[in-house]
Amino acid sequence: MYNETKLVQGIQSDNLFEVMKEEIEEGRQHFRSRVTPEIAGTNLFERALVDILLKQRGQNVKSKIW
Repeated sequence: MYNETKLVQGIQSDNLFEVMKEEIEEGRQHFRSRVTPEIAGTNLFERALVDILLKQRGQNVKSKIW
């Protein structure tokens, strides 16, 4: 589970992937453990990460990047 405060701070500071590095890597390992090697070899995890963290959760956070 991710920390909402870290998410908001990362978006506001434009360093989300640095701030949440550990959580993202934990999620990536969990994803890889649940899918086939073919799926794990795609960029599906990264696309989902952007769709969930940035598009859904981050849209209401004020940021200089949008």
